[in-house]
Order: sequence, then C-alpha cells, then structure tokens
Amino acid sequence: MKACMECHPDKAEATVHVKKGVHCESCHGAAKAHTEDWEKAKPFVPSTRADCTRCHAMIVSRPAWYPQIDPKTHNPDSKCVHCHSIHELPAVKK
Repeated sequence: MKACMECHPDKAEATVHVKKGVHCESCHGAAKAHTEDWEKAKPFVPSTRADCTRCHAMIVSRPAWYPQIDPKTHNPDSKCVHCHSIHELPAVKK
C-alpha cells in the first residue's frame, strides 16, 4: 500500500476503505508489476456488484457494525458505484 500512496496520495486521504484498514490490493489485485511499469501494467478496476459483494454481502458471521447488504434486494438492477463512491468520502453519493 505504501507504493500505491506514492503516486495516489489523494486516494489514501479520502478513501473510506483505506481509513478502515483495507489495502489497495484487496480490491485491485497484486500491483507489483504496476509499480514497476505503470503504463503497461494497469491494475484491476472493480466494477461489478460481485466485486463489492465479495466483502459486503450479508453473512451472519460478520459483525453487525460491518456494512452488509442483501444483493438480491438492495438495488439489484444497479451497479454499486451508481450510488456509492469507492475512492471518495462520503461513501454514499448524495
């Protein structure tokens, strides 16, 4: 994550995920190649509901305070990013 912050400090300061301790590679995948040749090795950009629900789908064993949704009933026909900002605060768009 330190290498990410060298080029993307704006993302670290305003990202709810980073503030909660989620590392960049948790969503974007391994980024060593990107740090070595950023023009050729682009990181994965999560854009589907499956990308978000991997961590945010309702699971009984997750703590109640953890943001969780039921993907079948929570805006099922919409991408998460239509309402939620991944790299900006607040996480819910107004």
